[in-house]
Amino acid sequence: MPLTFIKRNRGKDLLKHNNFVFNLDKIGSEGNKLWKCEEYARKKCRARVHTKNGEVVKDIIREHNHTVNPADYLKREIHNQLKTMAKTTMATTQRIVSDAIAQANTAVAARLPPIPSMKRTAQRARKEERIVPMIPTCLADLIIPQEFREISAKDSNRMQTFL
Repeated sequence: MPLTFIKRNRGKDLLKHNNFVFNLDKIGSEGNKLWKCEEYARKKCRARVHTKNGEVVKDIIREHNHTVNPADYLKREIHNQLKTMAKTTMATTQRIVSDAIAQANTAVAARLPPIPSMKRTAQRARKEERIVPMIPTCLADLIIPQEFREISAKDSNRMQTFL
């Protein structure tokens, strides 16, 4: 069974296994990775998973002392999608946030951060990627796409070159 990963807010990987989320705890000398339950600090959950070469070697070593909350995982997925959309599209931040909220059911939407925070997250992701178009410093730097260089004439159906 292939491993499923999600990204943390700061970019580190989290392992999703049996609907529980695990943080990377240690990396062994032979490439073994030891993952501990994300609720280790808050709920003192001792559940752990061992992986090697993208496969689970030892399933949950100790049982979880809490239940699964799928809304938390879905909240993270929506957060990651929001960042991806901000980095890859030129849509407005309002549009990106509204698309992200539209994907969420009511349980997940209740756990999402306030809209201004989500907008700021999208702006930060965009700033990190530097996706904002550069302001040209000279005429040679100005690049106008072909579809904007042509205009249609009123008297005929053909396109005329504008620039």
